[in-house]
Amino acid sequence: MQFIGIIKRAVPFVITLAVGLFIASFFVSLAAPSFDGLRKNRSGNWSKYREMKHENKRLRAENQRLLGELEVRSYDHGSSCKKRKPKREDAFKSDLDRMVPPPAIKEMKMMSIPAN
Repeated sequence: MQFIGIIKRAVPFVITLAVGLFIASFFVSLAAPSFDGLRKNRSGNWSKYREMKHENKRLRAENQRLLGELEVRSYDHGSSCKKRKPKREDAFKSDLDRMVPPPAIKEMKMMSIPAN
């Protein structure tokens, strides 16, 4: 008699589980995952990392070369009486930026409202 009680509870559970897996199989693959693709992907990621590291070194060297060239150009365009090497910030300023005077500051008078 006790065995029939267990079957009455287990059979609906097994049927519900089977129907749920059947419906889920339409949306998700129920097969075990393959780890072969991950190993291949790791080696691909490592080679991408090395390529990016090499490209960053090349870009850093090119950036330093261009900054040096810009400093030389700004030094050549300076006046002949100036013999100082321009600062890095000065290299990015044009002659127009250097010649503009600061804006005039106008004093504003406060207007008070009489109290009632």
